Amino acid sequence: MKRLLVKKAINCAFILVCFCLVSCAASLSQDYQRGEQAFKNEYYDEAIEYLTRYLKKAPEDSDAHLKLGLAFLKKGDLREAVDQFKESVNLNPENSEARTLIKESIFAEANRFFSEGKNDIGMRYLTAYLTINSDDVETHILLAKEFIKMGSTRNAISSLNKAVELDPKNPEVVELLDYFSDGFH
Repeated sequence: MKRLLVKKAINCAFILVCFCLVSCAASLSQDYQRGEQAFKNEYYDEAIEYLTRYLKKAPEDSDAHLKLGLAFLKKGDLREAVDQFKESVNLNPENSEARTLIKESIFAEANRFFSEGKNDIGMRYLTAYLTINSDDVETHILLAKEFIKMGSTRNAISSLNKAVELDPKNPEVVELLDYFSDGFH
């Protein structure tokens, strides 16, 4: 009889522990799903809240860091976005899709600022991207072109030099080298 009671107690405890684990996992999953949904609905503050809560419990989730970074980026908080992007890349350096999404998102925001005539802000976005991927030739080329438009020859040459170092045969790099060798016209 005692053995049966002990066995039932152990089974009840096991069921209770399983229930708690499932309940916690469901709550954790809900925060992530709510964060994703809020992002899709363009409620970036809400997305940030849910994803931050989720990441407190699951800090190793590189995709959640990526999504949180995108929410910060859309909200206009570049510094927080870059921090989350870096964490995402550090946790999963082989995720080329994440790297591409990060680059496309930052470039889209930079180009939006360029089209609005807010070149200094656009340049900040491109420069911030280089803190994530300093060897991105396309970013150095775009920076060089934007510096040329802004009349900042020294900075344009600096960006071009980095692009030349990374990929001297890139057609856009060659075009920019020709531009500078022909006397800046």
